[in-house]
Amino acid sequence: MKVSDFVAFFPGDGAAPPPAAFAALPRIFADGLHAQAVRAEQLGGATLFRTAPPDGRVFRFFARDGSWVVVKGLMVDVRARQPQVDLEGLLDDLVQGAEPDLNRYEGTFAAAAWDARARRGWAFNDQVSLLNLYYGEFDGGLYVASTALPLAAALGLEPSREGLQEFLVRGCILAPASAFAGLARLDVGQHVRFEAGRCRVGQHWRAYKEPAPHRRLDDAAAAIASVIADRVRRFDAVSGPMVFDLTGGYDSRLLASGAHFAGVKPTVTVNGPRDLPDVVVSKQVAAAAGWPMLYFDTDRLDGRPIDPEMRRELTFRTNGEIVFSDVYNQQFSRPVLAERFNLHAGGVGGEFVRYYPWSQEFFGIGRRRKANVENVLRYRVLQGRFPPADLFERPWYPALRARLHAQIDAICASAPGTLTNQQLDAVHVWKFSSGTSLYMSALFNWFPTCLPLLTAGFVEAGIETPWRLRLSTALDRRLIGMLAPRAADVVTIYGGPASPLRLATVPLHLRQTMRQCGHLVAKVDSVLGTGRLRRWAVPTRAPARKDHLLTPEFRDFLTPEKMRSRGLYAMPGLRRVLAGSDDEWAARGGLIQRIATVEQVCRELRFEPGPELLG
Repeated sequence: MKVSDFVAFFPGDGAAPPPAAFAALPRIFADGLHAQAVRAEQLGGATLFRTAPPDGRVFRFFARDGSWVVVKGLMVDVRARQPQVDLEGLLDDLVQGAEPDLNRYEGTFAAAAWDARARRGWAFNDQVSLLNLYYGEFDGGLYVASTALPLAAALGLEPSREGLQEFLVRGCILAPASAFAGLARLDVGQHVRFEAGRCRVGQHWRAYKEPAPHRRLDDAAAAIASVIADRVRRFDAVSGPMVFDLTGGYDSRLLASGAHFAGVKPTVTVNGPRDLPDVVVSKQVAAAAGWPMLYFDTDRLDGRPIDPEMRRELTFRTNGEIVFSDVYNQQFSRPVLAERFNLHAGGVGGEFVRYYPWSQEFFGIGRRRKANVENVLRYRVLQGRFPPADLFERPWYPALRARLHAQIDAICASAPGTLTNQQLDAVHVWKFSSGTSLYMSALFNWFPTCLPLLTAGFVEAGIETPWRLRLSTALDRRLIGMLAPRAADVVTIYGGPASPLRLATVPLHLRQTMRQCGHLVAKVDSVLGTGRLRRWAVPTRAPARKDHLLTPEFRDFLTPEKMRSRGLYAMPGLRRVLAGSDDEWAARGGLIQRIATVEQVCRELRFEPGPELLG
């Protein structure tokens, strides 16, 4: 399956020819992604570059009288009876001059449009910004792109300070930052309008909803179930057949149950070693519910080592904004699924029907006051360990911390008078712009993916649910029991079944409650910053050896003296981190893979940074 990327340029000057960067893009896409480009076209004064012709389903294009619209991904109309989006009608809405109703479109998509008469450009994506869309002002106009690294290489950009700081600490980057200086990523609910040489970022959707009048769990479950079924039916009508992720927790089971209820007859899939709890439980659920399953044993996948060519391609696919090896297994499993199905559905987003986004607020839940930003920062955003201080010449962590604190504070302050849990739901939506959207965007060209539990409709249905009905997993369990009763009785990886509490299941629910108490202890410990109780409450596994990654070539690639990115680090600290046996590298695997990703990006940009880049 070929899914195209696009790069568009909206000129500030109507007489401007296509910029020189477009001449370099075919070579960059061919070398980095093995993509054969359709030549760049000048359409109505704007320039559009594509890597494959439109397929009419997950890459669509419409042009008329010099105006045009291009859509990568899956876009559904949630206001019309038929979910298919008429691109001619969409273009009409965009060129009429008034603000279009962008919230009638949901899905997983990135879009750009050009109004040749008004010389106005548009860029927008789905409300939760799941499919990345980048923009930046260069060459006297605005570039808009569905992928960043090829454009950054063509423009000769440097890595961005904000992106590097976040990536080295978190392993991913939060919108609106990107890995490249001058390129921004559309944030939650945003769109870009470019006219008369001015770029204006607008907001057409916010993750805030007033509480619904639900008094009973069944009322909330009925409202949410109807949204799940509706969105799954719309995705299936536009792009079926679909295959659904199924793991051992609640969220993927909730989505597959919704598909079952909607009459979509889900086929489910899971990846992992045979003894992985997620795999064991998901097989039991599929058998109980009668859902066909496709299982990929990651111990038996291709398993070939990551060589320089593969590392380069994975870095281009991830844009250097998540660790390149995070998508290693999917390069083998996703194309196999694409042979039988048109669309993959991931089960991410179920957090909005339980307490997860705001559990660290403790006794402040449901109060009309500013949420505790410090707790969010400690437990939800910067919960990992900072790289060793001697790895860098200068202390830049306080600047990163202050910037992220300000971003969270701004989200919480953007809706005065709201409840603490409403603010923290909005923060959690923003958090999906890092790991989830970056991961999904990296995989999309192998096999198109949608996340029905992160559509605007589902998120709104979750966050308008009164917080008291989300204080446990009871709403999750009621939903699954309502949508697919046979799937609900199988125990989750947390210890209890996904069904409402009954006398026969009390021991199982007690076991799950004990585990939840352990996580609560760890949460308190993390917020307090001691780190002592967490090791007792939540057992940790030794890091797994990744033999496909730990090769002699990889060690040579990270020889400190040969690295283009070595100027970012203090040489003694870099040598210490990159010393030791394979087992010692495995123990430091997360940090070493981040260092390797940064090194590969610097090689693609042909850039040698100094310590000042980090601040």
